[in-house]
Amino acid sequence: MEILTGKKEKDLWHKLINFPYQINRSNILIVKIRVPIINLIDIFDEFEKQNDESGTIIKATGSVGLGIISATLENKKDILKRHIHDLNDKITSMGGNISITSMPKELKENFDIFGYIEPAVLSIMKIMKNKFDPNNILNPGRYIGGI
Repeated sequence: MEILTGKKEKDLWHKLINFPYQINRSNILIVKIRVPIINLIDIFDEFEKQNDESGTIIKATGSVGLGIISATLENKKDILKRHIHDLNDKITSMGGNISITSMPKELKENFDIFGYIEPAVLSIMKIMKNKFDPNNILNPGRYIGGI
């Protein structure tokens, strides 16, 4: 780990301005992870494990004080599929959640991109959706919990 100053610090901030949304390739996942601050190091350990085991290229940035990480994971789609499920299980067990910002279409079919939602919250959202869209014509089935 290195503390950046001067030109190196400016260059880093320049690269971070649009991270990770400047990437647009079909073999990349873009995720936002929220975990209790105490578990942040565990997430980076998981990233390192994924890199060591399969060569997944992971780039991450975040707010350590808030427990939020934005990351890109790059590899073959079948490997990404396994990684995202493993990562989701680990994060959920920590009391956190993961949201998918960008994912190859083939992987979306078997993964809830919105992450875990408490049943009570989902119930309220369904009630609101029914109030505002009683005929279910606005993107049916494409929102949290298949609403």
